[in-house]
Amino acid sequence: MSAQVHSHDQIENVSMLEYEHLAEDDSEIRVLSIFPGASTDDIHIQLSAISFDVPAADIPSYEALSYTWGSPKDPVRVFVRCEHGLRSLFVTKNCHEALQILRRPDKARTVWIDAICINQMDVKEKSRQVSIMRSIYGKAARVIVWLGRCADDSDRAMEWINALSLRIKYDRHNDVLESLDADRPPVTSSNPGASTMEVEAFTALLERPYFHRLWVWQEVRMGGDGTKVTCGDCETTFQALMTAVCYCKQKVGEINPTVIRLNKRATFMQSLPLNDVVDGMTALDRLRECQCTDQRDRIYTALAFGDFYDRLPMTPDYECSTRDVYVDFILRYLKLAGKDLRFLRYVGDCAPHDPTAGIADMPSWTPDWTQQNITSPLSFGVCSGSSATSFVSATRVQLTVQGVRVGSVQEVAAFGCNTLARPLYMSICRTLQSLLPNGVDDARLRRLVRVLTSSTYAEHFVPPPGGYATMDQCSRYLRQALQEHDLSSLDPKVAADTLIWGQELLLAQRHFHFCQGRSLFTTIDGEIGVGPEQMREGDTLAILLGCQYAMVLRPSEVDRDCYRVIGNALCTHIMDAEPLLGPLPSEFECVQILNEGDGSYRMPAFKNRLDGSVTHRDPRLPPLPPEWETLSGTATQEFILHSPLAYRNSLTQAVLDFRRDPRMDADALKERGIEIETFTLV
Repeated sequence: MSAQVHSHDQIENVSMLEYEHLAEDDSEIRVLSIFPGASTDDIHIQLSAISFDVPAADIPSYEALSYTWGSPKDPVRVFVRCEHGLRSLFVTKNCHEALQILRRPDKARTVWIDAICINQMDVKEKSRQVSIMRSIYGKAARVIVWLGRCADDSDRAMEWINALSLRIKYDRHNDVLESLDADRPPVTSSNPGASTMEVEAFTALLERPYFHRLWVWQEVRMGGDGTKVTCGDCETTFQALMTAVCYCKQKVGEINPTVIRLNKRATFMQSLPLNDVVDGMTALDRLRECQCTDQRDRIYTALAFGDFYDRLPMTPDYECSTRDVYVDFILRYLKLAGKDLRFLRYVGDCAPHDPTAGIADMPSWTPDWTQQNITSPLSFGVCSGSSATSFVSATRVQLTVQGVRVGSVQEVAAFGCNTLARPLYMSICRTLQSLLPNGVDDARLRRLVRVLTSSTYAEHFVPPPGGYATMDQCSRYLRQALQEHDLSSLDPKVAADTLIWGQELLLAQRHFHFCQGRSLFTTIDGEIGVGPEQMREGDTLAILLGCQYAMVLRPSEVDRDCYRVIGNALCTHIMDAEPLLGPLPSEFECVQILNEGDGSYRMPAFKNRLDGSVTHRDPRLPPLPPEWETLSGTATQEFILHSPLAYRNSLTQAVLDFRRDPRMDADALKERGIEIETFTLV
């Protein structure tokens, strides 16, 4: 049945659609059928409810659209066929264009489109439907991405994507490129596989509003490799698109404004949480750059990822304020994660320079994911060792925890951000020279390298990853920075006395990117650290039990017994939990070992420099209490996935992972003479 033609008077007299209610138990969704018609015909649809409360094979087949709403200005009328006659509703131009592209000339097509299938005027229904968004896209026969009409040479970009996908395949689960044709030469800088015009067209495609939208990443993640991408009259797959993105991220060639823009977009897209296993906090942090109309949606999107899905008891509620949504999310996370304070790593680094920006009245201990990052997250830290969080209480206003005061800030100098006028290497050098005018000895220099690089030099990882600078290379770079007066010698483009030194500079420089947007500081005791840009003289440096980094705290102006969280920090005397356990024996060093479960280096271990052996057991800890036993290997995997070490209480059968060593709870530390304080954070 084709779209019907109505007279002008009939069209003008059509009343607006009134939605029928869906079941309130989240078991139903609406889908729309787009009736066939010619390209110039009005859009005619029909809405119907389908149930998810049936076997998967019995759910009617539908496709789910992933797109951007676009501007609400000048909406377009769509006609809805109902039981009692014709009704109408208005949609954005972009939604209307998608309907036109989706419409077939000869038969109806069943699709789910959020702007139409959810009653946007019913806040309660919207909350319920958002809570099952993952299921809506996951149960769809196919997810269709609509990028918009053909523009900016997009046809050329889409054709290049499809051509490249015949030669290379992107494995999104392992984040690698695989060659599909051994007989053809590989894609390299000398054989780039993309002309200048194709690079420009692809860059323009990635800069479309769609790729800046928050919700789309959940949608394409659930759609998987079979997700279809449509732009104008051209089609490709999302897997082919990501193949092109991954290729461009690895592309080596001429540096020009277009390539810089392309690399920025490609880096962002490749960092997105699209793999099967993803940490919800990581997802939130990586999605900061995405745009959304309602900032509460950042939290509601994260609920669909990895370790939060089905485990965090939080239902979207659009009647709740943005501030309360963020605070409630953290309070629920604390219950889910056993009062884990890892979320504090996301506090402070994104703090805006404009104090009026961000969410009003937010507690300082709650991450504000509405603000973009101005720094790179610090690498995995062990400042609190394997101590369990000593959690006292939490409300919507205060978080009370226990920890150790480890220093008072004496001097602060901001590194600033990387700019053409003042490159980051120059800012680092000037800042170091201002606070360390007399230089440092070799031992202290190596400790300073650990702080400034967040321990990302090659030897800190087991096994060492490829392409990382060594401690000696980073130390040489830093020593040169402290001694040089002509800083141009530290510019890899200028330092051409030897090719090797130029390459070493390039390799070493990138390990110091953690300094960008942060400050160098010294403590009253003469230690050196890196912390948030907003820190200042007199701030307190503390290790909170169960928190992997030191935290910079400042007494509240309202109540001096309470503290505001300024951000996380690293400092030369606390990198290996020395304030809690003392220094490591001289033959040991702290390293990070590869977690084969997820491919990340987030497993602290201790390497013996004499024989090269590696153990997860901290050599500074006393024997376990008699009621506790160590679990390792297969026994550990049965209790805690991907944990190399765990502890079981023979009396209660309680099992703790390696981050909650029973020898490092607050009581055990007090018995060993560690002065534990209570910190109330506001």
